[in-house]
Amino acid sequence: MLVVALSVMLLSGCGQKVDIQMNSDGSGNMTVTFMIEASEYDNLPEEYEKQMEKYNYTKGTETYNKVEYVTFTKKADFDKPGTLQNLLTSAEEYSKVFGGSSYAETASEFLSTCVVNTHSFQGVFSGGLDRTDDKDDDIEVDVFSKISITFPTEIKYTNGTISSDKKTASWMLEDCMNDKLLRASTVGSKDFPADTKAPVISGAKHNAYYRDEVELFLSDNVGIKTATVNGKRMGNEEYFWKDARYVVKATDFAGNTASKTFIVDSTAPTVKGVVNSRYYNTAKIVKWEDKYGIKSATLNGKSVKSGVRVYTSKKHKLVVTDKAGNKRTVNFVIDQKLPTIKGVAYGKTYRTPRTITFSDNIGVKSATLNGSTIRNGKKVSKPGTYTVRVTDKAGNVKSVKFKIKK
Repeated sequence: MLVVALSVMLLSGCGQKVDIQMNSDGSGNMTVTFMIEASEYDNLPEEYEKQMEKYNYTKGTETYNKVEYVTFTKKADFDKPGTLQNLLTSAEEYSKVFGGSSYAETASEFLSTCVVNTHSFQGVFSGGLDRTDDKDDDIEVDVFSKISITFPTEIKYTNGTISSDKKTASWMLEDCMNDKLLRASTVGSKDFPADTKAPVISGAKHNAYYRDEVELFLSDNVGIKTATVNGKRMGNEEYFWKDARYVVKATDFAGNTASKTFIVDSTAPTVKGVVNSRYYNTAKIVKWEDKYGIKSATLNGKSVKSGVRVYTSKKHKLVVTDKAGNKRTVNFVIDQKLPTIKGVAYGKTYRTPRTITFSDNIGVKSATLNGSTIRNGKKVSKPGTYTVRVTDKAGNVKSVKFKIKK
């Protein structure tokens, strides 16, 4: 919405009017009126009125829909339709005539596109609202805009409201999800050129996968009439961040359509059969899956398929990548070898002290002597019957029973 001061937009019950007078030679004038509900006017900053006077706005009052407004009005002449077109579509050109950017920080184009001449007018009011959680219809607001254009001869066709003398067409504009097309012609509906170009859906590639959020833009050479995502209405510009498959369809005012499908997937694949950093003493069947598809899977650098049987005793690294590029890495160990115990042998009897050492190809988890924890290199000299038990990290157990006598 075209504005002169940010403070106006923060008020409830405000609006603006743009009235265009077109002459037969292509010249004319454009009048901009800002309307602030009288009951809200005292909430404006004190310098607001001075700023409006600086840019030659005339203060007044007006009753609209039984509500009294304080108004600020300014009229500017244009020499040709191209100048009017720039005033309606260029924030820079508008600010030069109707307000400087020093205070009109939010000033922007009133229409996204506009084609105007001495006998016809076509403009597009760009939609900019997103869907809400509770409904997908246009959001009702109490800020309004009205644009009207008056031609020197009778209007033969318009999709707006026409005056009693049939020379003025007008449109009430509110924030909307998709574009609104404004048309008026003194020649008729055939005055507008045929539109054979389909809408453009940008921000995502068709059938592409994305790990991060996607910002989608819908555009058209004339305007987007309707747009849907997975069958529900959407706006011209929206963000998608939830994991899902999205099918976007856009239709312009001529009935041309465009569609695009893409997937947002920020979730890594699921691996079953093994767990990261775990040790196993038996062969394992490893499977994986992903809701939106697997791109590749490697085991120790070699390509493998889901359901692979892993039995070799060693450290293994499984990397599974989905089509969006999410990776699941699982490091695990298969170890079917028993620990090694040295210094004593099973069933042997010794008459001298013994030094017990132990090791394992993967790693020792625990070692006990008659149930008590011992360290590697344990010396045993006292006569008795002993059982040394060594367990590796995969759960393999090696036991040795021996005796020491005097």
